[in-house]
Amino acid sequence: MLNLSENDVLLNQKAATKEDAIRIVSKVLADNGRVDPGYVDGMLERENQTSTYLDNGVAIPHGTTKTRDLVKQTGVAVVQFPEGVVWNEDGDKTFIAFGIAASSNDHLPILKAITNIIGEEEEAAALTKATTKAQLLRLIQGEPAAAPASANLALIKPELVDLAAKATNLPGLQALNAANLLAQEYISSDFFAKSLETAPVHLGSGLWLNAATCGNKHNGIALVRPAQTLSVNNVPVKALATVVLTAQGDAALLAKLVNHADTLTTGDLATVLGVFGLGLPAQASQPVSVATAATAANNAPAPKHEQVASLSKAAQEVDSSAVVGTFIIHNENGLHARPSTELVRVCKQFNADITVENLSTGSAPVKAKSMVRVTGLGAVKGSELKFTATGADAEQAIAAIGKAIADGLGE
Repeated sequence: MLNLSENDVLLNQKAATKEDAIRIVSKVLADNGRVDPGYVDGMLERENQTSTYLDNGVAIPHGTTKTRDLVKQTGVAVVQFPEGVVWNEDGDKTFIAFGIAASSNDHLPILKAITNIIGEEEEAAALTKATTKAQLLRLIQGEPAAAPASANLALIKPELVDLAAKATNLPGLQALNAANLLAQEYISSDFFAKSLETAPVHLGSGLWLNAATCGNKHNGIALVRPAQTLSVNNVPVKALATVVLTAQGDAALLAKLVNHADTLTTGDLATVLGVFGLGLPAQASQPVSVATAATAANNAPAPKHEQVASLSKAAQEVDSSAVVGTFIIHNENGLHARPSTELVRVCKQFNADITVENLSTGSAPVKAKSMVRVTGLGAVKGSELKFTATGADAEQAIAAIGKAIADGLGE
């Protein structure tokens, strides 16, 4: 979490150019005693070297290594530009600028904190719409200013239950649950992709559990039962529960699933809903999937091709089609803006779906073509990154990534 006060925040600013915007950001840092006034020259020089635009309307202007001696105290300034400022040649507009003042590698934890804050488009948009400094600080600290209507979603509802699915294997059941959760706005596309990568766990009585470590938007559970009993390694698959838990998730949910496994694998819709304290809505009939795996694939960017297009394959067969490369970061200052930009640029040259994870910190895989996700890895010199690519040009992509890292990622 970033340590910020209202003195670090400036709202409702206008800037005709990126240079004007950076000067506004730098002045906040200087006025708060974070930097000497001359630090702005380093910020402008950095911007000439490579754009500090991240994604989702957010930029992170900061100085060069040459101007680190002008940093008096590590800190951040947050400036809001409601009308936006064109930030790069692609025409991307910055609405929120996080100005960073840091010496040594202090900037890497700051980068990671910022990317965690604005990892989703709606989260970054909320910062742009904040009308008071207190409201913006609450958003940065992880306290939503106002809960959206979808935040009041029930833990489970008929649309998330399918008691007669035609799926013929466990990956197919995973895709159906993820598709229903995505259609009902419980998850983001990140959850959809990650849940397909995660092997379900058998809870007993033929009930299996599936979840994901990212993209959890609202607490919920989807349940699917195959029309005919399936099996994995001679263990019956009578039902699959996919669970979505946020930071305020129900810790007792797992125990409830285990204790009611027999009911969830055999009961009718009213009985299943009753396990979670809900009644059957008036005129409700046995629901069917509200979205197929193919439909969800059309709405969810960047899930693995094989996981969506060939659900008849076993999970291990999908994984075996991936090309994996593990590389060590040698950049003295880790993956700050410039090397991160170069890494993302290399990845975007290929059609393959590419994820990257920081093995040194045990991070979850993220999209390697997203500047926000890559900088959020917090990779320092010596970090071991694992890249996984799927697609026709996966091998070429991994080879190019390895070469780019070995060449210093533009530094």
